Amino acid sequence: MSVNQLAQMLGDGCYGLLALNFFWGLYHIILGFRRLRQLMFRNHDEQQEFLDELLPMLSDGEFDSAEELVAD
Repeated sequence: MSVNQLAQMLGDGCYGLLALNFFWGLYHIILGFRRLRQLMFRNHDEQQEFLDELLPMLSDGEFDSAEELVAD
């Protein structure tokens, strides 16, 4: 095996590793979007209701109550 053949094999192997890296990243992007969809509010009204309840607690300094609300 010559150095040129070895360099050719390593060069071709790079493309395989790049493809694996692409699919690994794509997998994590899909997982991230699925997790984000689980954590999102179903609609704007639910989000606004939650914020209307949370923001007064934060402005009044009731951090423990706010933490309990967020944890639920």
